[in-house]
Amino acid sequence: MSTATLNFYNSFSIEGLIGTVDLDSHSFVCIPLSASYTPSAAHSRVSDLTGEVTTDGGARITLTGVTANQSGGIGKFDADDVTYTQSGANDLVIKYFAIADDTPSGDANKPLLGWGLLDNAGGGTPVTVPAGGSPANSIKIVWHANGIFKTILTNA
Repeated sequence: MSTATLNFYNSFSIEGLIGTVDLDSHSFVCIPLSASYTPSAAHSRVSDLTGEVTTDGGARITLTGVTANQSGGIGKFDADDVTYTQSGANDLVIKYFAIADDTPSGDANKPLLGWGLLDNAGGGTPVTVPAGGSPANSIKIVWHANGIFKTILTNA
């Protein structure tokens, strides 16, 4: 079983406050990343990512069922779970994922929200989805019941 914690990129807090990232109306993607990616909170755009998995079932998946709401001082961002299904001759290997705002044109303009480590066996072991399954093997990222993330709003 894989577990993951969402870590925010530094730029997301500012971009959310000034409205560059609109959780209510923009489109978002989940991007699978290999072990060659080195996470950094300083990354701010999709063009900062390395090791994007684009073969054997790896691809950017548009988040569906996106909701962003606030009630009683708690903000919540959620979406349907994401499934990567192995295809092709090789295993599908994913170590990290990133969530990005897909609305702007061009990777240099697409803000990053957060990233997670898919830790299959502890110690940062990537998740491997073997080739050749029938039906095809897959990995599903199941977001927490409380949403992908939530914020608690307080008066300063």
